Amino acid sequence: MPTMGPDNRGPSVAELQRFIREKSRVEFLLSNGDRLTGTLRWFDDRAFSVCPEGEQPITILRDAVIAYRLA
Repeated sequence: MPTMGPDNRGPSVAELQRFIREKSRVEFLLSNGDRLTGTLRWFDDRAFSVCPEGEQPITILRDAVIAYRLA
């Protein structure tokens, strides 16, 4: 995942904003081997907020994310 500065700019920002706008389902691969799939609600330079289908939103620290993709 690209490194982003405090102003939240980076090559993936536009893609992440599009995921939010289009309410796309996104799969996150976490450093512990788990996968989490849900709708991206918001993100900043330290975390993602994801809402798995039928569950409460969860906040994932960026340091715990290895990769993400459309589900």
